[in-house]
Amino acid sequence: EQYELVPLSPNMTYMEVAQGPLFTIRHVLRSSPTNIKVLGIYYVLEGVIYKSPSVRSLMKSTVTKTLMGLSDACDSLSVCARYQP
Repeated sequence: EQYELVPLSPNMTYMEVAQGPLFTIRHVLRSSPTNIKVLGIYYVLEGVIYKSPSVRSLMKSTVTKTLMGLSDACDSLSVCARYQP
């Protein structure tokens, strides 16, 4: 297992990244020089280490917030709607 400092852009060197307020760290498992498995991604912002969220958790959060907003909008509009068959 290894940890790698990942530059923000392909053109930046590690020294340029080290001077900025944001670091990205990739936790990897190397089974060979060409076979790399990413175990986790972390970022350091102003000296505090955070684990990056997974795509699943980001999507779940976004969908939940959207559904809550739609539910509130439907509740607000339901008082305006009248159905008379």
